[in-house]
Amino acid sequence: MKAPNNCRDMARLTCQFTDNLENAGSDGLTPEEIMALLNQADVWRKPERFELLLQTLDCTTSYAQRPAIDQLRAAVNAASGVSAKDLMALGYKGKTLGEAIHRERLAQITQALNH
Repeated sequence: MKAPNNCRDMARLTCQFTDNLENAGSDGLTPEEIMALLNQADVWRKPERFELLLQTLDCTTSYAQRPAIDQLRAAVNAASGVSAKDLMALGYKGKTLGEAIHRERLAQITQALNH
Protein backbone atom coordinates (compact mmCIF):
# COMPACT_ATOMS: atom_id res chain seq x y z
CA MET A 1 0.00 0.00 0.00
CA LYS A 2 1.34 3.42 -0.93
CA ALA A 3 1.19 6.43 1.34
CA PRO A 4 2.25 10.04 0.80
CA ASN A 5 5.91 10.64 1.68
CA ASN A 6 5.10 13.08 4.48
CA CYS A 7 2.80 10.52 6.14
CA ARG A 8 5.36 7.74 5.73
CA ASP A 9 8.13 9.94 7.14
CA MET A 10 6.03 11.00 10.14
CA ALA A 11 5.16 7.39 10.93
CA ARG A 12 8.82 6.37 10.68
CA LEU A 13 9.98 9.24 12.89
CA THR A 14 7.25 8.58 15.45
CA CYS A 15 8.34 4.95 15.76
CA GLN A 16 12.04 5.85 16.00
CA PHE A 17 11.49 8.56 18.59
CA THR A 18 9.11 6.41 20.63
CA ASP A 19 11.75 3.68 20.83
CA ASN A 20 14.40 6.19 21.90
CA LEU A 21 12.13 7.79 24.49
CA GLU A 22 11.21 4.39 25.94
CA ASN A 23 14.90 3.51 26.26
CA ALA A 24 15.89 6.81 27.85
CA GLY A 25 17.24 6.40 31.36
CA SER A 26 15.83 8.11 34.41
CA ASP A 27 18.00 11.15 33.63
CA GLY A 28 16.53 11.39 30.14
CA LEU A 29 18.53 11.56 26.96
CA THR A 30 22.15 12.69 26.74
CA PRO A 31 22.98 15.80 24.67
CA GLU A 32 24.64 13.55 22.08
CA GLU A 33 21.54 11.34 21.84
CA ILE A 34 19.33 14.39 21.46
CA MET A 35 21.58 15.84 18.77
CA ALA A 36 21.46 12.56 16.85
CA LEU A 37 17.66 12.47 17.07
CA LEU A 38 17.33 16.07 15.95
CA ASN A 39 19.60 15.43 12.98
CA GLN A 40 17.64 12.28 12.16
CA ALA A 41 14.42 14.28 12.15
CA ASP A 42 16.04 16.97 9.96
CA VAL A 43 14.75 19.58 12.40
CA TRP A 44 17.12 22.22 11.06
CA ARG A 45 15.49 22.23 7.64
CA LYS A 46 11.99 21.07 8.63
CA PRO A 47 11.10 22.65 12.00
CA GLU A 48 7.35 22.56 11.31
CA ARG A 49 7.44 18.80 10.78
CA PHE A 50 9.39 18.40 14.01
CA GLU A 51 6.77 20.35 15.95
CA LEU A 52 4.10 18.04 14.51
CA LEU A 53 6.22 15.09 15.59
CA LEU A 54 6.39 16.42 19.15
CA GLN A 55 2.64 16.92 19.18
CA THR A 56 2.18 13.35 17.97
CA LEU A 57 4.54 12.05 20.66
CA ASP A 58 2.61 14.01 23.30
CA CYS A 59 -0.48 12.06 22.26
CA THR A 60 1.08 8.63 21.79
CA THR A 61 3.64 8.23 24.55
CA SER A 62 3.28 7.54 28.24
CA TYR A 63 3.40 10.20 30.92
CA ALA A 64 6.81 8.88 31.99
CA GLN A 65 8.26 9.97 28.64
CA ARG A 66 7.13 13.61 28.96
CA PRO A 67 10.44 14.79 30.51
CA ALA A 68 12.36 13.48 27.49
CA ILE A 69 9.92 15.23 25.13
CA ASP A 70 10.45 18.44 27.13
CA GLN A 71 14.22 17.93 26.75
CA LEU A 72 13.78 17.71 22.97
CA ARG A 73 11.80 20.96 22.92
CA ALA A 74 14.37 22.76 25.05
CA ALA A 75 17.20 21.43 22.89
CA VAL A 76 15.62 22.63 19.66
CA ASN A 77 14.90 26.05 21.12
CA ALA A 78 18.50 26.39 22.29
CA ALA A 79 20.23 25.04 19.19
CA SER A 80 18.06 26.79 16.62
CA GLY A 81 19.88 30.03 17.29
CA VAL A 82 23.16 28.73 15.88
CA SER A 83 23.87 30.72 12.73
CA ALA A 84 25.94 29.39 9.86
CA LYS A 85 26.46 33.00 8.72
CA ASP A 86 28.02 33.93 12.05
CA LEU A 87 30.37 30.96 11.88
CA MET A 88 31.27 31.75 8.28
CA ALA A 89 32.19 35.26 9.40
CA LEU A 90 34.64 33.63 11.80
CA GLY A 91 36.35 31.94 8.84
CA TYR A 92 34.70 28.51 8.80
CA LYS A 93 33.82 27.03 5.43
CA GLY A 94 33.18 23.70 3.81
CA LYS A 95 33.54 20.66 6.03
CA THR A 96 34.90 22.69 8.95
CA LEU A 97 31.76 24.86 8.82
CA GLY A 98 29.57 21.77 9.18
CA GLU A 99 31.67 20.55 12.08
CA ALA A 100 31.56 23.98 13.77
CA ILE A 101 27.77 24.11 13.41
CA HIS A 102 27.49 20.64 14.95
CA ARG A 103 29.79 21.54 17.86
CA GLU A 104 27.98 24.81 18.56
CA ARG A 105 24.54 23.17 18.45
CA LEU A 106 25.73 20.43 20.78
CA ALA A 107 27.17 23.04 23.16
CA GLN A 108 23.87 24.95 23.16
CA ILE A 109 21.91 21.73 23.83
CA THR A 110 24.25 20.77 26.66
CA GLN A 111 23.93 24.21 28.23
CA ALA A 112 20.11 24.17 27.91
CA LEU A 113 19.84 20.76 29.57
CA ASN A 114 22.08 21.75 32.47
CA HIS A 115 19.84 24.67 33.46
